[in-house]
Amino acid sequence: MVIERKIEKTDTVLAETGKTDFIAVLPDHPDEYEKFAAEELCRIFGMAAGVRPETVCESKLKAKSRRIFLGKTDALKKLGEKPTFEEFCYDGYKIRTAGEDVYVFGLQRGTYFGVYEFCRIHFGYRYYAKNEIRIDKAERYFLYNAAVFEKPDIAARSLGFWSTFKFDEGEGNEEHTARLKLGRNLYSDWILSAHTYFTILPKEKHFADHPDWYSPDGANLCLTNEEMRKAFVESLKKIISEKKGNYLMIGQEDNFGFCDCPRCRERIEKTGSPSAVMMEFSNKVARDVKAWLRETDPERPLTLVTFAYNATSKPPVRTDEKGNLVPVSESVVAEDNLAVMVVPFSCVYSKAYNDKKYNRVTAENFEGWSVVSGNLHVWTYCVNFDNYMINFNNWGMMKKNYSILHDYGVSFIFDQGAHNSPTPCFEELRQFLQSSLLWDLSQDEEALTDEFFNEYYKDIAPHMKLYWQLMRARWDFIEEAYGEGARTGAGDSSYWNLAQFWPKEFLSCCMNVLNEARGKLELLRAAEWDKYMLLRPRLLKDSLSVRFILLNVYGNDYGSELARMVQKFKDDCKACGILAFNEGDFMGVC
Repeated sequence: MVIERKIEKTDTVLAETGKTDFIAVLPDHPDEYEKFAAEELCRIFGMAAGVRPETVCESKLKAKSRRIFLGKTDALKKLGEKPTFEEFCYDGYKIRTAGEDVYVFGLQRGTYFGVYEFCRIHFGYRYYAKNEIRIDKAERYFLYNAAVFEKPDIAARSLGFWSTFKFDEGEGNEEHTARLKLGRNLYSDWILSAHTYFTILPKEKHFADHPDWYSPDGANLCLTNEEMRKAFVESLKKIISEKKGNYLMIGQEDNFGFCDCPRCRERIEKTGSPSAVMMEFSNKVARDVKAWLRETDPERPLTLVTFAYNATSKPPVRTDEKGNLVPVSESVVAEDNLAVMVVPFSCVYSKAYNDKKYNRVTAENFEGWSVVSGNLHVWTYCVNFDNYMINFNNWGMMKKNYSILHDYGVSFIFDQGAHNSPTPCFEELRQFLQSSLLWDLSQDEEALTDEFFNEYYKDIAPHMKLYWQLMRARWDFIEEAYGEGARTGAGDSSYWNLAQFWPKEFLSCCMNVLNEARGKLELLRAAEWDKYMLLRPRLLKDSLSVRFILLNVYGNDYGSELARMVQKFKDDCKACGILAFNEGDFMGVC
């Protein structure tokens, strides 16, 4: 969100072709975020003006240099600025101009997010995808007087795609995620994440001596066991001391069970639900950890997170005499260092989260949990896990649903896509829209979509947008014509590969549009070879989805040609980096 934005062009030259008088200044002991900010500033300077500013530490400053101060430098004191977590959180940034000096700073990622905005103001810099960046080329760039302060609408933003998730497996993935202005990867900023009970108290270490710490079936912890809780907290202290991170998940195991011992059954009966018992346990842990950190590391920001998941999905709330939702007791109201991560199972993602016709349970869960906690986290989904090759129909709902979550008090969103493979379903557009809207919900989703198509697909943008619109329109028809079972999110299966959903005439129409785009590309081959080579793989990748449907639904129509077509399809998938057709494994075609 934009808190302050004042910019005014000056007569001072920032850079001209091959030359700049400005240097980048880092603190004498820069952190990883500040170092990356300097690298990115110099990289973008180089792309724009063909020159990279010199980078120096603050103590090595030349007295008459024009300077761009990055991060938490001592020079900030002259501006009267002392960044705090309460003001900036992790990702907020400020840009300040004082004379011919510039200050770009935040607490963590905010410093390099500020660099991207500085470059957008001065160079027209815009990041769309790994190999698509816009810079407004000019012989001379001028400095702007700037007073800018921005923080994201959703404080922590993470997308679970191959290119934003697999930092250790995909080249440039970590940089790509940063350039999208995503807050963090689900794991890179977490001490522990997801299902962690048995990580904190491993069964192989403790079960033999303390079987009562665990549920009778051994599938979860016994959350009413005080001895277990004390051991749990001591283990947490050790884990927190050994690893950096801003979040730590105290999350139940990945199953549908809950402890069924007599003491837990009694507490569930008294409080009304397993989720109430879970919240009482989590609050006690959160209070113990907060008290310990207050003594040992009072400046360290750390949020504990518990799961509203399976047996604990339903919030521990009741309706009072005035008809308002209220917590079942004070004991379930989340501590200020405890967040609740809600997972909207069985949600129809093509509809609004608060649409009680289609998403009644999801709406009621968000309403209830927002009463229990003012700091909700959400683990949501944007892919069909059984079939990555089919478009996921939540287009047009991203802004609406992110806005609904924002209004419920959600501060962290992990939107999980295809984490083990790239996909051919306009994935680059999806990531651009998601990351843009998660940062600033005031933006126009349609305008962002048009901007992306024009910049990413260039000469074939009209054809690619028409193909995208055809797929969207078809999904809308499928959902209305075939009802609940066909709505996106109602089920993940090969159910989508049916002739009644995908008439051959429709698929042929899509192929004709893609062939027209291919023809347009051929006209570029001789005249603009570099552009041709840039756009050709983008067209190839996005065409794989409709080809996949044709082969699966109408494969028998191709007779002896089928084997050759399947092999060509698989070869093209490999060329486009497609590693899997679904979450489980590489799914064969007919």
